[in-house]
Amino acid sequence: MRIVLPILAASSLTGCVASVAGDWDGSVDCGQDGSVEMHLDITEKEGTARRYDGDGNIQGFTIGGVESAIKFEMDIDQPEMRGPQVLDLKTTCALLQADSQPAKVDCYQFDELAWDGADLLTAEVTNFLGEYPSCDIELVR
Repeated sequence: MRIVLPILAASSLTGCVASVAGDWDGSVDCGQDGSVEMHLDITEKEGTARRYDGDGNIQGFTIGGVESAIKFEMDIDQPEMRGPQVLDLKTTCALLQADSQPAKVDCYQFDELAWDGADLLTAEVTNFLGEYPSCDIELVR
């Protein structure tokens, strides 16, 4: 009986999938061009394992002297069951500016996030919005 319990406990852990779902907050740091806030809400797609929807925003920056924000939606694939890994993203973005309709913007450069397998997401984005040459993203749950 003593041998069976540890084996059952170990076997129940092997089917466990670490989830990236949750509320994530942090920043987009563009070095000398400044840093802005970012929020990402990730939810598991119903009936799937390791597939998620993400909704978020980046705010607190200007483009052409106009206060701006980015609203984005993501389809997120988690390739591994657990542990540090790179998440695959399909992202659509809209630029929000005062006195203007939301405008679709290209966010092709935001196609992956590194996940530490626990509570940290990071990415490096080049040519962010065509305005910022290099930015680092760091989000914590």
